[in-house]
Amino acid sequence: MQEYFQKVSKCTAYMMAPIAQGIWESEGNNGIEHVVNALQEYFQTSPVLKQALLESYDKALTTIELSLIGPSLYHKLKGFSEKFRQDILLPALKESKEEESQFVTKCLWEIKKLRRDNVFELKEKDIEQLSIDVACYMVQDNATLLALKQQAKKAAQDFVRIFSPDSSLFYLLNYENLFVACPSMYFGMELQNDARLFRCFYLTNRYGLHYDLEKIAAKLQAAKEIRDRELFRELSEAKQTLLRIEEELSFGLEHVKEEIIATLTEDFIQWEGYFNEIVENFHLLSSLSKDTIVEISKVGNSVELQSMMTEIEKLKEEICEFKLQKGMKAQSKLSDSFAIRPTEVNKVKDFFGRFQNFEIKTEPETLLNIKIELGSLLTAIGNVEEAEKILLDAQSECSDTSLKALIAYNRFINFTQSGDFKSAYTAYMLAMDLGGNTLQLFETRKYRPQQILGAGGFGVVFLCLSKVWGPVVVKSLLRPESDVNTVIENAKSLAKTDSPYIIGLKDYGYLDWENQEKPFIVMDYFSGENLQSYIMDHGPFSVEKALKIANAIASGLREAHEKGVIHRDLKPANILYQEDDEGFELKVIDFDLALQGKDLQEMAISIRATGEKSVLGQAITGTVRYAPPEQMGEIVDGKLWEIGPHSDVFAFARTLKYMLFGTLDPHPRDLRKFSNEKLLDLIGDCEAKNPLQRPQDFAQVLKRLESIQSIDSLAETTVSSSKKEVLSALNRVEEESLYFPERTGISLAQAIQEIPEEELGHNGEEELFLIIQSVPGTKYPAGYILEVKKMGFIHKGKVLQKAEIVISDQEESNTIEYPQNIENPFKELEAFDLKEESLDDYFVIIQEPHNSIPEGEVIRLISKGLIVDGKMQTKAKIVVSTGKGKSEFHFPSKIGITLKEAHEEIQDKLEDLEMLEYAIQVDTEQYASTPANTICNILTEGIIKAGKLEQASVVVISKGKKPEISTLKSPKMDLKSQLKVAKPYKSEDAKKNPPTKSNIPALVPKKQTTNKLELLEIPGFTFTQHATYICGVKEMTVPEYLHEGTGMEFVLLSGGEFVMGSKSPLEIAHTVTLSPYLISKYLCTQEQWERVMGNNPSYFRAEKNPVEWISWKDCQEFCTRTGLELPTEAQWEYACRANSTSIYCFGDDLAFLEEYAWYDQNSQEKTHPVGEKRPNAMGLYDMHGNLWELCADCCKWQNQAFTDTYIEGITDPLCKEGNNRIVRGGCWYFPPSYCRSSMRYSVSATDRLSCVGARFAKMLQDEKEKLN
Repeated sequence: MQEYFQKVSKCTAYMMAPIAQGIWESEGNNGIEHVVNALQEYFQTSPVLKQALLESYDKALTTIELSLIGPSLYHKLKGFSEKFRQDILLPALKESKEEESQFVTKCLWEIKKLRRDNVFELKEKDIEQLSIDVACYMVQDNATLLALKQQAKKAAQDFVRIFSPDSSLFYLLNYENLFVACPSMYFGMELQNDARLFRCFYLTNRYGLHYDLEKIAAKLQAAKEIRDRELFRELSEAKQTLLRIEEELSFGLEHVKEEIIATLTEDFIQWEGYFNEIVENFHLLSSLSKDTIVEISKVGNSVELQSMMTEIEKLKEEICEFKLQKGMKAQSKLSDSFAIRPTEVNKVKDFFGRFQNFEIKTEPETLLNIKIELGSLLTAIGNVEEAEKILLDAQSECSDTSLKALIAYNRFINFTQSGDFKSAYTAYMLAMDLGGNTLQLFETRKYRPQQILGAGGFGVVFLCLSKVWGPVVVKSLLRPESDVNTVIENAKSLAKTDSPYIIGLKDYGYLDWENQEKPFIVMDYFSGENLQSYIMDHGPFSVEKALKIANAIASGLREAHEKGVIHRDLKPANILYQEDDEGFELKVIDFDLALQGKDLQEMAISIRATGEKSVLGQAITGTVRYAPPEQMGEIVDGKLWEIGPHSDVFAFARTLKYMLFGTLDPHPRDLRKFSNEKLLDLIGDCEAKNPLQRPQDFAQVLKRLESIQSIDSLAETTVSSSKKEVLSALNRVEEESLYFPERTGISLAQAIQEIPEEELGHNGEEELFLIIQSVPGTKYPAGYILEVKKMGFIHKGKVLQKAEIVISDQEESNTIEYPQNIENPFKELEAFDLKEESLDDYFVIIQEPHNSIPEGEVIRLISKGLIVDGKMQTKAKIVVSTGKGKSEFHFPSKIGITLKEAHEEIQDKLEDLEMLEYAIQVDTEQYASTPANTICNILTEGIIKAGKLEQASVVVISKGKKPEISTLKSPKMDLKSQLKVAKPYKSEDAKKNPPTKSNIPALVPKKQTTNKLELLEIPGFTFTQHATYICGVKEMTVPEYLHEGTGMEFVLLSGGEFVMGSKSPLEIAHTVTLSPYLISKYLCTQEQWERVMGNNPSYFRAEKNPVEWISWKDCQEFCTRTGLELPTEAQWEYACRANSTSIYCFGDDLAFLEEYAWYDQNSQEKTHPVGEKRPNAMGLYDMHGNLWELCADCCKWQNQAFTDTYIEGITDPLCKEGNNRIVRGGCWYFPPSYCRSSMRYSVSATDRLSCVGARFAKMLQDEKEKLN
C-alpha cells in the first residue's frame, strides 16, 4: 500500500495546490518549510481536511461512474454526459482496442476495487510526505507548475497501472487528469466547515469561487422553498465567506501571479463543462444510478458467466486439496507456516492472483468460502496484509454467526503472526463472543484474557485474570500435536521446582482432556521485559553484572535439569529481566517449546527463503542462532548426538556472549580488549561442537563461574532472600545433608529405599542418580550399583548433587525390571507367572492427590522393581493419584452450618487436634437471613494440606434476622426497604446554581447546614454544597467540591483516627490517623480521562463507565496534568468505611451488597456507569465493586500484600517499597469476599487490566489547621 500512496500523494498534492498558494498569499513569503509546517498543523488540528479529501475522491469516483453509464441514464436527464463520451471515452476506447461495453464494465470493476481497498484513505504516517508534496506547488513560474501538473497526471496513470496491470482506467486517464480535476470540483465546498482552509483554497481558485457562488445561490433558493432552516443557515455562512474572499480578490493578490491562478483553474473550467450537470444533480443521479452500476458491473454474457463460475469452483477445489495435503484446516494455526515449503509459496501466490482476477468480476458472496480458505494460506506464507484485507471483507459479507466466529479467529492468528497483538486480542475476543466455547484456547471463564503479551515457539501468550491468583500468564500451545505431551509432562516436573529463576507454574493441561487437545500452561505473571529487548535498549552488561545474571540463569537451569527437564530453547528472548536500586530479578521461560533436528532445519531454511517476518519466523530464527549442533540435526565427529543437559550449556554460552557483547559475532578487536580470559575460555568450552568437550551440566558451569567471581556476591545483590538460599546451597554441603548411596552391591531401588522418607521426598531414580556406565557380565543382576564415582547428597527432599555411579548390566533375560510402561504398570503383572496375588506384593504405593490425573492412575515412577530368577528382589515404587483437589481441604464447606458442624468437618483431616480450636476464627457477629449461631459469611477460606493447618478460616456468625430498630427514620420499614427509599436532598441554592453539567444524578442534603467548612477555600476547587447521605444505620453530612480543571466532584473528609484492617491474619487491625483530604465521589470516567489524556484505552467503551486498562504509571501522568493524586491505601479504606466498622460500608449482611456493588454475580461480566448503585454514608459511589481502585502505595506480593506501613499508631501511611501497587474495592469479575472494605490486592505498576481503574484524591496539608 505504500507504493500506492506515493502515486496517490502526487495526485492529491496537485488538487490541494491552491491551498499551498493560499497559505503563501495569506502569510507572506516564508518559504516551503513554513507551508509544510502549516499543512501538518491543519491535518493535526482540523478533522475537516482529511474528511474533505475522502469525500472529494468518493464523489469523484461516483462522478466517473455516472459519466461511464451516461447513455443508460438519458431518459433520466436529457443530454447527460455526451461531451465526456465524445471527448474522452471514445478516444480511450480506440487506444485500448476494446469493445465499449466491455471497456466500461472493466472500468467499473476497477473503480469498485479502488473503493474496497480504501486507497485514498490518509494514514497518520503519510501526512508529512503529503504536506511536502503539496508545498512543492508554491512556485513562481508557470513552467514549473505545468511540469508538476504533468507529473501528477503520470502519477495517476502509474497508480492505476500498479493497482491493476491490465487496467482500462489507464487509457481513460491517458487523456485527462481524471483523478485531480474531478475531485477538485467537490474539494472546495467540502472545506467550508473550516474557515481558514476555505479561504486559502479559494484565494487562488477564482473560477471555482464564482462557480460555487452560483451553485450556492441556487441551493439557497431551493432550501428556502423547502423551508430547511439548518441547510439555509449553513449555505448562507458559506456564501458570506466566499463573498468576503471575492472582495479581497478585487484588490489583487500580493504574492501569487495571475498566470499561476489561470493554470490552477484551467482543469476546473474544462471539467465543469464535462460534469456540470452531474454536479448540479449529484444526489439525485447517484441514488438513481446505483442499480444501473451494479448491473453493468456484472458479467453480461451468460456463457462467459458460466465459464467463470466453473473456474471459481476449480480454484476452490485446488485450494482445499492443497490445504488437505498440508494438514491445514479452515481454522488457522500458527504452525501452518511450518506446513508450506519455500518451493510452494509461489503456488499460494498463484491462487491469490487467480482469486484477484475473479474478485472484481463477481458478487462478494460468490467468493466467500474461497476468501476464508485463501486467507489462512496467505497468513501461512507471511502475506498478512492481503490476508487481513480478504478476511475482513469476508467477515463483513458473512451473515452466519459460526462462520463469522471462524473468520474472527483466523484474523486473530493473522494479527498474531504480524506482531499486532492489540488487534489480535480484539479479534480473539470477538471470536469468543460469536463462537462461545468452540474456539477458545483455554478455560477463559477460569482465566479471563486481558491482553496478548506476545507469541512465538508455537504459542500465544495471554495476560489473564484469575479469581484465585490475580494476574497470570496463560500460554496456549499452538504447535505440532506430537510435541505437546512432552511439554505438558515437563510442565508437571517444573511445577515442583521452587527456583526463583524459573517462572512459577500455576496450572497446566488441556482444554479437552479426553482428546488431549488445546494444551495450555498457566504461569506467574512477571512484568519484566525479555533480556534481548533490554540489551537492545540499554546495551551490553558489564562483566560483573553479566556474571551475576549468568549465575542466576545457570542456577535455574541446574534445578530444571535435576527435575529431568531440558530447556531446548534457551536464548535472551526467553529470559525475562527487570532491575531496580535493590538489584535484579529474572525468570527463565518457555521450557521445551522449540523444534529440533530436521524440523528445525527445514523451518529455518523456509524462513531464509521467504524472508518471513512473522513472530514464528522470528522465534525460529532466534532458536537457530542459539541452538547447538545436535539440536539442528548436524553430525559432529561422525555421530548424531542426542540432546541433553549439555545442549542447554551450549545455548547458555551464546546467551552469555550476547550479554557481554550485544552480538553473537563480536569483532576480534573487542575480543582482544576483553581482559577476562577465564570467562572467554568458559564460553569457548561451552560452545564446543562436540558435546563431550563441553561442561556436562550446570553444576560444572557454576563451579567455573565461582572461580571467576564469588557466587556469594550475587546473593547479596539480588532481590529475593530465597535466591540466597539456592545459591549458597550450590557451594556448600551442610553437615546435616545425607550422602548416598551408602554401599555398593545393591540395586538402585534398594539404594532409594535406604534413604529416609523425610529426606527422600518425592525424588526418584532419575532425580537421584547419574548413570555414567553400564557393565555387563558381572555376578550381579542388571541394575545393581558396582561403583560410586561421586557421592550424591540430599537435604529435606532437595537433591543438592546427583550420585554418579556405575551399574551392572545383564545380557541374559533372567532379570525382570518393571514397570516398563508408566501408563499402565499393573498390566505387566499379567505376564509374570508368580504366586503373589496382591498389588502390594509388587509395588510400594504412595498416594498423592492430583488436579488433572484421575483417581487410581499412576502419576510417576520413583524406582523400578526387580525380579531375579522368578524371585522378588525389590518392589517398584510408584505414586498413584487419589483424584482432584484432595491435596488441599478447604473449609468450611458452606454457610448455614454451626461452628460445631464446621469443626466436625475437619477434625479427621488434622494431624494435630490441638489446632482445631485455632482453625476457625470468628471475625464478628451480624444479623442475617441464616439461622442464629450459624456461619453466614466466609471471609477467608481455611486450608488443610497434608494434615497440617495451612490457613485458618475467618467467618461471620449470624445473630438471626434483624429486629425492627426504632432509631431508623422509618420504624415501620425493614432495613432493605429503607435503603431503597432513603434519598438525600439538595438545597434550594444548589438547585438554582448547579455546579456541573454532569449526567450523574446529584445528591442533596435533607436540610440546609451551616458549618465553617463551607467557608474553606481550596485552590483549584469550588465549594458547591453540604450534602447528607444515609447508608444502613449511618447518616453523615459532608462538604462537596468541584475540581475546576476536570469537572470531577469531590467530597472533603476531615480525617482523624480510625481502625484499619480486620481480624483476618492477612488484614491485621491497627489504628491509623489521617490528615484531611479530598476524594472524588465517583471513579474516573472514560469521558473525564479522555478529556485530560486525549485517549480512551478502555475495553468496555462508554463515556459514563469508569475508565480501565490504565496502569499505575498512566495515573501518575494524569496526576501530573491535573494536580490530583491517587489516594493512599489508608485514605481509601477510611473513605470506604465511612465511619463503619463492619465488613462492608452498609453492614455485614451480604444480601444487601447488590444494592451497592457490581460484582461477579450481577455484573454480566462488564463494567457499568458510575453512580448507578447506592452511595456510602460519605456520598461515595462504587467503593465496592465495578473496578479495583489503584492506590498510591507500593507493596511486595507473595500471595498477599506486604507493606511496611501496616503497623499500629501510624499517621498518614504511604508504603514506597515493592514492585507491586495496592488496589482496593473488588470489581465486576470478582466474588463478594473481594469487595470487603478491608480486602487488599495488588497489580504491577505497568499492568493494564479491564478490571482496574482509579478514583483520585487531593491531600490538604496546608488546610489542616483550618479544619482542626
